Amino acid sequence: MAFTLVEAAAAIAVLSLLALIGFTAVTSASAKAAHYLGEATFAHRLVSLDATLRASLARVKPPFWATAASVEVSSESAHVSYLDGESSSVLEISSDGRTISFVLPEGRQLIGPFDGVEFRLLSNADGSPIGLAVRVARGTYWYEAKAVFSSIALYFKEGS
Repeated sequence: MAFTLVEAAAAIAVLSLLALIGFTAVTSASAKAAHYLGEATFAHRLVSLDATLRASLARVKPPFWATAASVEVSSESAHVSYLDGESSSVLEISSDGRTISFVLPEGRQLIGPFDGVEFRLLSNADGSPIGLAVRVARGTYWYEAKAVFSSIALYFKEGS
């Protein structure tokens, strides 16, 4: 007993259709996996940025007699004095627009790439610097990490 040509052609057509459905499912799953891997990688970069920013700024310790740490901030960089309590030791955070570089006495740490990077000074009500905000972009969305210095000078206002 043998198969006819029509039966063989029908079997090949059914197997081809099943193979096409399987290939489409695998391709779709692979694309979704790549998408979620990209999302997870970006989330890891954000967590690394937040942790590094907080740990670095926690090391900025102006003494109580100093009115504040010396801070120079532009959209591309930030320089903060009193790293580890030493007025001559400076924390440098900079960006080439895509990657953020933290320069500490023990070395440099790079975080990125991002689609954009901006720095902003955080101040208290009288304008004294208290920390930094770093904004990073992914596509059209911006995310912001904020951290404050480990010690902030106290001010006492007489009267009023």
